Amino acid sequence: MAEPAIQLRQAAELCKSFPKMSDSCRKSSKSKRDKEKQACKSCSESFNSITKRRHHCKQCGAVICAKCSEFKPLADNSRHNRVCKECFLQLPASPCSPGVEALGEQKKRLAAEKQSILAAENSLFSSYLQFLEKGKTWYKMWVTIPKTEPLVLYLQGSSQDGRSPRPIPLPGYEVSLPGSGEKFEVKHVFKLCQSHQTLYFSAEDEELQMKWMEILTKAAKGETEDTAEGLSNP
Repeated sequence: MAEPAIQLRQAAELCKSFPKMSDSCRKSSKSKRDKEKQACKSCSESFNSITKRRHHCKQCGAVICAKCSEFKPLADNSRHNRVCKECFLQLPASPCSPGVEALGEQKKRLAAEKQSILAAENSLFSSYLQFLEKGKTWYKMWVTIPKTEPLVLYLQGSSQDGRSPRPIPLPGYEVSLPGSGEKFEVKHVFKLCQSHQTLYFSAEDEELQMKWMEILTKAAKGETEDTAEGLSNP
């Protein structure tokens, strides 16, 4: 009967030692994690707050330094996220996030398409006019109504200013000559008025002035049929 009693005491002592062993394992694991957080996963160099800052891989969560990381769009957002080099090589390229070069080419293509639409051969009517909106300075503008947008007037300055053509939807505007109290140094002036906005234009001669007023008046009323009948680009 003595032997079973000894075995029971040994089992009890072993059970008492389990918490100590568990605590020891937890401390060892925590110490290992703390050590890993103090050094980069890839290069194993220690972090500091000045020259080697700590970052986290947005894909796997590893602690990395800036030198050992790359940027890549992830599936859950369109931003460029910092990831470790291992995840960078494994992640597929995002088809919905074009690079800077691709965006630049896209902008150039769209600008070229817009220039083509505003060309004289693709317009209902177009010419150079002097333009005044605020102040006293007149600007020379290429003014056109595209065939594809017969109710929109486009204003485009010189190619050097780098600005996109300015669209002016014509319906609702009133086309008229300047009032008796409006004096200008330039000749052959007409204006577009809507609400509190007034746009002034000056043509080279009276014939061009009348042509523009005729076509703008029809477009301002929403009329597109036969808008350019009898009219030709100067």
